[in-house]
Amino acid sequence: MTLKDGTVVSIDAVSDIAMAEHIEFTLYGSRGTLSLVNWSELYYGADNEDLKKIDLEDNNRGAGLIDQFVKKFQGEEADLITFSEGLEVQKVLEQLLSSQLQTK
Repeated sequence: MTLKDGTVVSIDAVSDIAMAEHIEFTLYGSRGTLSLVNWSELYYGADNEDLKKIDLEDNNRGAGLIDQFVKKFQGEEADLITFSEGLEVQKVLEQLLSSQLQTK
């Protein structure tokens, strides 16, 4: 698809296949490429360079999520997505999928 400002967005997905899950979100810019792999590995490459992994501080995402649940149950401010917010995201994803299927 193409956004109003001319930015091209491409979404490619496959499900129900016999292989390990691999999620990759890549941004291609005029000065380089940035890629987030499996939500925790970040890679960067300048123009005409191979992507190189950027070392990030160790982050146990599962423990962080549990910490947020505990905060919520204790009545504290927590960084959690609500069910209604999740539903809105799902609606957008379904619209994207529907429009992608219609263009093929």
